[in-house]
Amino acid sequence: MKPSIPLVLTAAIALVIGLQSAAITPNLALFARARIGMTEGQTAAFLGAFYISALACSLAIPHFTDVFGWRKAAVVGSIILTSVAALLLGFVHGFGGALLIAIGLLGPSASSIGLYFSYLRSTERGRDHVVAMRAIFSLAWVAGPAGASFLISWRGFPGLLVGVALCSLPVLLLAPFLPTAISTSTSSSSFSEAKPQDTLSVGIMVVAFVLLQATNAVIVMATPLIVTETLELPVTYAGILFSAASAIEIPLFLLLGRVSQKRSPRAVVIVGSVCGVIYSTLLYVFSSFPILLSAQLLNAAFIVAVMGAGMAWFQASIPMRVGLATGLYMNTSRAGALLGTPSAIMLVRVFGGDYKVAVLYAGFLTLMAIAVLSFGALYLARSRN
Repeated sequence: MKPSIPLVLTAAIALVIGLQSAAITPNLALFARARIGMTEGQTAAFLGAFYISALACSLAIPHFTDVFGWRKAAVVGSIILTSVAALLLGFVHGFGGALLIAIGLLGPSASSIGLYFSYLRSTERGRDHVVAMRAIFSLAWVAGPAGASFLISWRGFPGLLVGVALCSLPVLLLAPFLPTAISTSTSSSSFSEAKPQDTLSVGIMVVAFVLLQATNAVIVMATPLIVTETLELPVTYAGILFSAASAIEIPLFLLLGRVSQKRSPRAVVIVGSVCGVIYSTLLYVFSSFPILLSAQLLNAAFIVAVMGAGMAWFQASIPMRVGLATGLYMNTSRAGALLGTPSAIMLVRVFGGDYKVAVLYAGFLTLMAIAVLSFGALYLARSRN
C-alpha cells in the first residue's frame, strides 16, 4: 500500500466522525423540544445526562485503550455506536427512552473525536498530521449543520438520524485498511519546545483550557441571540457567521502545521487567545453584521489555537498516555461548557437580558486563561532552573 493511502483513509474517517458530530450535537436541544416534546426541565436533564455521560466515558474509554492498545477498534466502535444511538433516537418517542439512549449510547459515542486523535497520534504517519486533521473536522462543520438542516426540513428528525447512521457504512468498508497503532513511547510532537510535563504543569494547562473552552461555549451560545435580538436579523445570519468561521479555520489549521515547527504551543495558544479577546470586544462594541462577519478571522484564529495547538500540546505533555491526554483535553471542552454557559446566562439575567454582557464575560474568561498560561510559563522556567 502506498504511504499516502493510509493518510487518505484516516482523513476519510475524520470526515465521517466530524459529520456525525456536526449533525447531532447542535440539534440535540431542538430534537428534545420539537421531536420528543420535552419540557425545559426535561431538556436540561436530557442534555445534562448526555454531557455527564460523555465526560465520564471520554476519560474511562481512552484509559482502557492506553492499557490494552485497542485504539483502532475503539475508533471504529465509537462511530458504530453513534449510528446505533441515532437509529434508536429516530424511533423513540418518550423522555425516558431518550434519556437512557443519551446515557448509555450517545454519551459513550461522544468519545469518538478524542479516540480518533489518540489513534492518529499512535500511527507512524498520522502523528505528524494531527493539526492538519483538525482542518477536516472544520470542513465537516461547514457542511454538517447545513446538511442536517436540509434533512430535518425534508424528512424531519428521522431523516437526519438515519443519515447519521448511514455515515458509518464507509467506516465498515475502510476499517480493515486503516494503519495499525504503534507504541506511543516513540511518538513526537510537531511543536517546537513541546515536552513531557509534570503533574502541576498539566494541571495548570487544564485550568487554562477549561477557561478557554468556556469562552468558546459562551460565544457559541450568545451569538445567535445577539443576531436575532440585538441585530434583529433572522437566525440564518448566525449560521452564516459560524460557517464563515469554520471555512476560515481550514487554511488556518494548515498554516498552523507550519507555524508549529517554529513556535511553542504556549505561544500559539496565547496569540490565539489575544485574538479571542479582540473578537469578544468587537462583538460587544459593534452592532453591525458586516463588521462581525469580517471579525470571524479573529474568531477562527482563536478556535484554531485552542482546538489545534491545544490538543497537540496535551498529547505531547503526556506522551506515554496519549489516550488519557486526548480524553483530558476533550473534557476541558465539556467542563468549560458547564462552567461558562450557566454563569453567562446568570450574568445576562442580572444585567437586564442583554446577551452582549455574555461576550464581555467571555473576553474576561480569556484574559484569565492568558494569565494562567503566563503563570505556567514562569513556573516551568523556574523548575528548569
